[in-house]
Amino acid sequence: MSDDDELEKIRKKRLEKFQKRLVHAKEEESKQKVLEEERKKKEGETEEAKLKIMKAVLEPDAYIYL
Repeated sequence: MSDDDELEKIRKKRLEKFQKRLVHAKEEESKQKVLEEERKKKEGETEEAKLKIMKAVLEPDAYIYL
């Protein structure tokens, strides 16, 4: 009986460790997604700003926009 109890304790510990790692992995994945979205947003804003500057430079009254 004691062997079964010890095996059950070991299984529970392993399961807890696995669940902790799984939760940690999900949190890391979530963080990475957020960082990726922020990076894409910044790139989009930068590209938009570049386009505005190029448009302003190409127009005859560029000094008004800048």
